[in-house]
Amino acid sequence: MLRFIIALIAVALVGLVGLTNAFGYDHSSTWQLKEKSTERLLNNIGMLYHFNAYQYKHFPVALTLIKINQDKARASLVIQDKSNIQPLQEIAMQSGAIIATNGGFYRENFLVNGLLISHDKKYSRLVKNSLLSAVVTISQKGIINLYKIGDSGYNDAFWAFQAGPILVDNNHPQQKLDDSAIARRVIYITTNQGLYLALLDGATLNESANILTSVANKLKLQIHLAVNFDGGKAAAFRIQTDNKILSHSELVPVKSIILIK
Repeated sequence: MLRFIIALIAVALVGLVGLTNAFGYDHSSTWQLKEKSTERLLNNIGMLYHFNAYQYKHFPVALTLIKINQDKARASLVIQDKSNIQPLQEIAMQSGAIIATNGGFYRENFLVNGLLISHDKKYSRLVKNSLLSAVVTISQKGIINLYKIGDSGYNDAFWAFQAGPILVDNNHPQQKLDDSAIARRVIYITTNQGLYLALLDGATLNESANILTSVANKLKLQIHLAVNFDGGKAAAFRIQTDNKILSHSELVPVKSIILIK
């Protein structure tokens, strides 16, 4: 009788593995990606890809990946004052932005946390800690770049602010990233094929880094830097494609907003 029960369990496990493989997922630690759809952004400034990311014994994570054509797009930065805070959706619509996302972190009294440069003027200085390990810059021509703390190039930016942590550096997921807090993530990525934006719906920082590494392998990208922006309750975006608007509103005020049009 015991042998019969063991045999039944073995058959069930084999069937489960077969079912898993039939749907294209495996039980390794690598994240598997299944592309759901592709859309063109308004005015042809980029492409948007919808994926589901799967890992063995893990609920699927929805990933929206946007390739931004910086030859056609122009970015800018809005810094909000606590006396006149507006929702990201309103600012995006008023500006005519095709892409709008939240930017960096803020501290007490709604002040920017770390470096802030706006219109060539420095308003707050660089801070060095494990969270704010990157600097996001926007040139006067509207080109977005990402730098590690200590790199040269960001002090002369037209706009700049700190963000982080860095999730992927030179195609390598970073070690010792938090693996406990699941949140919505807004991530900007520089690659050998240009600028990308990733929106993850419910992932830890560690999971986000590994998912992006799987994306790089699938799309044959070389990730220079992937940087986490203020996420969770502050995560917000508005994206216009040829056919629809994708949006998610912040649950707490957003200090800085990147606009791309």
